[in-house]
Amino acid sequence: MKALTQLTLLSALITPLPCVASASMLESAPSQLKTYLDKFLAISCDKSAMSCIAVGYGKDPITSDRLVYTTQDAGATWSDPITLAAVPSDKFFSINPAEMSCDAYRQRCVIVSAAMLNGIPNPIAYNTQDGGLSWSEPVVLPLPKKMNKKQQFDYPGSIFNRVSCDDGGLNCLIVGTLAGDNEYTPLMYITHDAGQKWEPITSFKQLSTSPKSIIHGTGLTGVSCDNSGQSCFAVGQAITRNSFWRSRYSSKPIVYVSKDGGTHWKDPLVLPTEITDNTASTLTDIACSRNGKNCTALGYTVDYQSKQIQHFSFSTKNAGATWDNKTSILSGSNGSAYLHTMHCDGTATSCTAIGLYKLSMSSNVYKPLIYRTTDLAKNWFKDSELSFQPFSQLMDIFCSDANDSCIAVGTQLHFNQGSMLIQSQNAVGSNLPLALQPVIGNETDHGK
Repeated sequence: MKALTQLTLLSALITPLPCVASASMLESAPSQLKTYLDKFLAISCDKSAMSCIAVGYGKDPITSDRLVYTTQDAGATWSDPITLAAVPSDKFFSINPAEMSCDAYRQRCVIVSAAMLNGIPNPIAYNTQDGGLSWSEPVVLPLPKKMNKKQQFDYPGSIFNRVSCDDGGLNCLIVGTLAGDNEYTPLMYITHDAGQKWEPITSFKQLSTSPKSIIHGTGLTGVSCDNSGQSCFAVGQAITRNSFWRSRYSSKPIVYVSKDGGTHWKDPLVLPTEITDNTASTLTDIACSRNGKNCTALGYTVDYQSKQIQHFSFSTKNAGATWDNKTSILSGSNGSAYLHTMHCDGTATSCTAIGLYKLSMSSNVYKPLIYRTTDLAKNWFKDSELSFQPFSQLMDIFCSDANDSCIAVGTQLHFNQGSMLIQSQNAVGSNLPLALQPVIGNETDHGK
């Protein structure tokens, strides 16, 4: 059997800077995008993008503390961090994945992260009801009963979660992927009480047609719900057979739509991308307007022979009933550039996508990458107004409803007396979401 193109998560080596983000770390531009590069993994704000909460990690590279910071002035100043409680018996890693979402006034918020328990990555969730002054104990979310727990998991890069809450912060939806060496397992959970209790959801159809003897399954990589929390979209990829006559498998970009907050889902829609013997496609994120009518999905297609990556977007103006033709964002990146997440204004007309690019294919030197659209993803342009130091990366972004302010947070390697302090990958692992990077599968023969 020919090689399978397997989509997995980009690993990155990052080391925290010695202090919390300050004015010296702020880079601004006339475009009203502010960036804070320190040790931040995710951010969520009120609808004005002035009052924000960010989650990150600590100074000590051998601890796995999850730290929460707040700002009332769009990041000009940040509070001292609050340390979130750890899960008992969690196998510590210096940097665990984290995502978050808040209500329209930044009072109720949910953070979703992960913990290694009994050799298996588990999603965990925290919540605050008082604007981040205090946080709950971690809730370990149950894994699907039918998943294969005997697989190998390259934690923390093997688990990926995202979350979206309504304007009141009571109704929230978590989607994600647990990626083993043989199976992608989709994860989905809902809450109606601001994250105090979570219910797993399994009522969605999977499209994977790959046999269980090789890599198979479905992955969910992005979620967006409207201001009521009832109209929700989830995106990702399904590992499927390209042709009945061929033994090659790849992935196709899929969209799920729910009209009751995630309890029930329509059959997934496969967005049209070129399917050949050498290509595979995925969606990495989705962002919708406050009323859920306008949405833009972000994704890419990879040709694993030439290693060319084509980034694209699809948009809908009628809540997913129909989708516009594919729009190219970034073409022919040769595996050196990745866009992994995005956020839009209240109408979803103006959106900003962030990622990273390597300065050369022969080195691992990278910088942030920013693309924007102001016409509901009909056209995208590269933002070249900001300058960044090497070995910095943007992890998450939040934009105001009025499109007058966006805040992006991320990480930057620390240089000490001319020597770059890089931890080993076993100590640091992967941070999510960074990017979805294609990895070429091994040659495997089946059915001989």
